Amino acid sequence: ADFAAVVEGIRGDGERVVMNTVEESALLVAIVPALRRIGDTDATEALLCTGLSGLVNLAGFGAGRAVFATGGLDLFLELLASPHPNVQFYAVAGIENLTANIDVASNPEVYAKLYDARAEQFIELIGDVGRPWEQTSSADALNNMRKSPARLWYHAALKIQAIARGHVARTSVARGVAPPSPSAISQG
Repeated sequence: ADFAAVVEGIRGDGERVVMNTVEESALLVAIVPALRRIGDTDATEALLCTGLSGLVNLAGFGAGRAVFATGGLDLFLELLASPHPNVQFYAVAGIENLTANIDVASNPEVYAKLYDARAEQFIELIGDVGRPWEQTSSADALNNMRKSPARLWYHAALKIQAIARGHVARTSVARGVAPPSPSAISQG
């Protein structure tokens, strides 16, 4: 039996056992870098998808914090741009599962990474041109991302920054001083 079939067969307390075992082991510390080293080529697509399937399932069965902590989100974000639709599917499914985990979804760092990678736009495109299961996974990932408390906090912080920059610029102009550049504001 493959790893995904074993994980999918776990229910109830079994999920907690798997989550605890994975979080206490070095399994993810080894898997995420290994998947990154495999690369995303025609020759390695099947092997990469097999590894991603396991990672996606672990994220969906309660080990989301561990998947995030070991760089799983970064890997999924990188693979959204894969030329291989199957790899893109697993990247979207991984993001879907991570953002379904309230501990992960509430982390502002998670949404900052999603925002910086323009994940919502990538996922929308994948859903628009994808097969039915990609459309479903894309819709679910977008739904999870858009209802995330961290998304609301992040957007509020961006709005506050924009208002503050506007105030500084208006105050500077009113005094006859050239407003500082955006890079000077963000460094200062």
